[in-house]
Amino acid sequence: MRSEHKVMIPQEFIDEASIHINDLISRKTSKITLLVDQVIPSVVMLSQSDFDRLNSNNSPQDINTQTASTFDKTKLSKEESMLLTIKDRINFFKDLGEEDVINMASNIKFIRPKLNDVIFEQGSHGKEIYFIIKGIVSISSLNHSNENTEIATLDQGQVFGEMAMINDSRSAKASVKSDEAFLLQMTLIENPTCDDAVAFAKVYQNMLKALAQKLVGSNNQLISFIS
Repeated sequence: MRSEHKVMIPQEFIDEASIHINDLISRKTSKITLLVDQVIPSVVMLSQSDFDRLNSNNSPQDINTQTASTFDKTKLSKEESMLLTIKDRINFFKDLGEEDVINMASNIKFIRPKLNDVIFEQGSHGKEIYFIIKGIVSISSLNHSNENTEIATLDQGQVFGEMAMINDSRSAKASVKSDEAFLLQMTLIENPTCDDAVAFAKVYQNMLKALAQKLVGSNNQLISFIS
């Protein structure tokens, strides 16, 4: 049975988090700070039994082995099965197990937009993330003349829309550039339970890394353009 303990994500990052973790553990407290590589901290309220389990001698590999046997892949939908097939090609699912991926994603479905169909408009609201199974998607943004200018062309195997997990509104417009497209659409959970806390933190760490790489690439293109 999954834990019903709720996870609360603080607004600011915590410096020197590992020091706080050691201090909390030494005090045998019922509150512990969980995080991955000191990037995204999550404050989790734990019962004593959960606390003892976290501090047991089981390695992460042992824990994954124990939980894997309870994960029944035969009960997955076709959309969830497809997500597991492509998960290693989605950067924010890097190093996550199959069960973690299914727990992190929700509202998974296939969509088949046609040529020139708009997937989302710049400035619109939405949390959906898209993986291109087939087709070409154009990403464009309004320029100083209030005209749409294409800033990227994405094809099979690429992900877009992930900025919606950080911004309240879409930073660009996405539309279909091929005769048709076949996309996997999903959202990521925003209120994980205690059981999902570490995977949740890892997803956001991976997402920040991916967005940082995109910014570096954009900066390099801008420098090349104005040089």
